[in-house]
Order: sequence, then C-alpha cells, then structure tokens
Amino acid sequence: MLCRVQLNANKTEAIWIGSRSNLGKLINVHQTVQVGSSRIQPSNVVLDLGVHLGNELSMKQNLAKMAATCYYDPGRISQIRRPVEI
Repeated sequence: MLCRVQLNANKTEAIWIGSRSNLGKLINVHQTVQVGSSRIQPSNVVLDLGVHLGNELSMKQNLAKMAATCYYDPGRISQIRRPVEI
C-alpha cells in the first residue's frame, strides 16, 4: 500500500525558534522555507495541537489567546435565551 501525503500550503506554518539574540541574527538571512514546490514564510507564532507557540517558546501568545477567549465567551453566553413555550 502506497500512501502519498500532499502539503497544503495554505495551512502549513513554519517558525524559527531560538533566543532573542539568535533570532535577531536571522534578519539578514533569507528566511523562506522551500518544501517541494511551495514556499512558506515563517511567522512569529504558530498553532500546534491547539497551543500557540512563539518563536522564543514562551507561553505569552498562548495565554493572551486564552484570555481573549475567556473574555469573549461570557458575552456570548449572555446572548442565549430560554426557548419560548407555546
């Protein structure tokens, strides 16, 4: 059985991980990643298994996303109303 996996360039994310000083050295380097015929531009934050990872492997981005979600959801819950009985 032959299994072929195809890259979805629209959903694929790349990230350079390192210390702040090492990441600063990448400014002058060509940062694009070539995978097959697709070129992927690295970002500062990627989503992996539901966790937002930053390029310094800190949890700042993930905590910020969680706080925003926790702030947003109670407002949505208040919009739910009881069904009207007939």
